[in-house]
Amino acid sequence: MQTAPSRPPRLKTQLTLVFGTLVVLASLVLTWALGDMLRGRVRSDAGRTLTFMASNAAQVLAAGLHANAVTASVLSQRESIWAGGLASPEAKRVLEVIEATAPSVNLWVGLADEDGVVRASTGNRLLGASVRERPWFQRGAEGLFVGDVHPAKLLATLLPAARYGEPQRFLDYAAPLFRDGQRIGVLGVHASWSWAADVIDTVLPAEAKAAGIEIFIFNREGDVIFAPGGQSQKLADAGVRIPNFDSGVAGPALVKWHDGGEYLSAAVRLPAQEKVSDLGWTIVAREPAGRVFAAVKDATLKVLLIGIATALLGSLLAGYAAGRLGADLRRLSRAARDVEMGVPGARIPAAASSAELRTLSESLGSMTQRLVTARDDLELQVRQRTLELEQANIELGRQAQTDPLTALPNRRRFDALLERALA
Repeated sequence: MQTAPSRPPRLKTQLTLVFGTLVVLASLVLTWALGDMLRGRVRSDAGRTLTFMASNAAQVLAAGLHANAVTASVLSQRESIWAGGLASPEAKRVLEVIEATAPSVNLWVGLADEDGVVRASTGNRLLGASVRERPWFQRGAEGLFVGDVHPAKLLATLLPAARYGEPQRFLDYAAPLFRDGQRIGVLGVHASWSWAADVIDTVLPAEAKAAGIEIFIFNREGDVIFAPGGQSQKLADAGVRIPNFDSGVAGPALVKWHDGGEYLSAAVRLPAQEKVSDLGWTIVAREPAGRVFAAVKDATLKVLLIGIATALLGSLLAGYAAGRLGADLRRLSRAARDVEMGVPGARIPAAASSAELRTLSESLGSMTQRLVTARDDLELQVRQRTLELEQANIELGRQAQTDPLTALPNRRRFDALLERALA
């Protein structure tokens, strides 16, 4: 059993679907292209900002390391200060001056003799204690020394906790002391690592903090030595290291961090002003990728919504135009069927949906009118020919039953009359 052929979709439906699909596809392509362009531009702008902030922090840190190293070097070379000995009032006064220049940073300043015994110190902390095994004393005896961040050892119980309750950590500045050309001891300065937090707070504007921008510092080995929010010791104990930057990517990059999040990150090496203060630090500024590209997502979503709205509006307009076109075509098809069936007064109506369809309807109307006229003329000719044939047949019948000489009925006529009479 054959199934009836499926009815094709209406022209209005086809045009609406085609036009709507094309507009939606165009909107998707435009949204993708615009999003990609905006993403690249936003990434570039945000990357420059992060690099600028990391560079500022690196320069301030480098300048601070250099300035403190120079201070220690200059004071150590002033033999007149140490002429009265390491425990002289003049020597103690110098220690107090060093502490007073940055009381929240220079937490301990002391003088140790050749045997490593502390002879003078601020607050008399560690006075008489031996620092012979401490790296700052050993390296400072050889020349100017700047030591990397380390936990407080001997001073751990003598000083309050650092910011956020973290244990104290220090940077070391040390230099040998001479009198009459002979080394008599070592000057040592323990600078609180909270200095780094102060520097970061200075170079990081409030709006940057509100945007989630953070700055980290990693040492030469790649271990974290500073993290915002009092997380330095916690992350250091967890073994957090510098994120893996793709070596093939120049400048800021999207990288995964220890917390599993993706951040736009910019790394800057410490621009040390001299070798002794080059601690090999890397300063990294980061911003959550979600915040960096939030504006891009909003913009692309708006473009997509506008595209969808345009597609709906375009589909409605296409449906309206297709509806008018379809209505004209239906009228033309009905009129053509009426003409075909010979309905009296049937004619092709003029279409108004488009100029092309109007021309087509007028041409069809004109052609139909000519065909109807030709048909009527042909029917008239057929009727005339039929009448002429009937008259010719009658004349032939009459001639067949009449004698051409006398014009009287002939024998065929009498035979016909006889058969009729006998019947």
